[in-house]
Amino acid sequence: MSSEPTFNFVREQVIEYCNKKETIDDQLRYLNYVLKEKKNNPPEIDENVGLKPSFEEYIETEIEYRKTLLESNNRADKNVAGIVKITAKYGLADITRIFEAMKEAEIISKITEVSQIANIFFAGTTGQNDFIKKYNATKGDIKNKETKSNSNELLEFIKILTTNSFAGKKEYLEKLRNHIYELQKNLI
Repeated sequence: MSSEPTFNFVREQVIEYCNKKETIDDQLRYLNYVLKEKKNNPPEIDENVGLKPSFEEYIETEIEYRKTLLESNNRADKNVAGIVKITAKYGLADITRIFEAMKEAEIISKITEVSQIANIFFAGTTGQNDFIKKYNATKGDIKNKETKSNSNELLEFIKILTTNSFAGKKEYLEKLRNHIYELQKNLI
């Protein structure tokens, strides 16, 4: 990497060169290299004198931004690759029932979009799109009574959820949290 140009530490040129790197990892390596070179071999005439933020602060901010992008991409890649996949113990029907009951009880807005629900479970659009299609199909099956739940506990919970007002009823919300937690434990 010692052959990488530093452009006499002119920030616009450094960033322009950095952005041409193919991967965020390569960009991070390059920016860290430039910072190291600036500290170890400062230029005789520093073109950054008087600029705010300083060259080092500017590059460190770019590094933090790229790390955030990398973390976001890694989270999405795990979902796209199927490493993180949602399959509830009793199927999507239970998840659909829970969220539809939450809408009915106005715990969440009645106009909550399925895409917003999908965003809870998936970072990548591939998983979200598949979830949205299956959720809508399952919702239709439930309305047509073609899909039944294997969980008596869930059915009882849904009954409580849709027939009670939630003003000051923390215990019902606690049951909801616990049931969603149990569904999450059964995800594969």
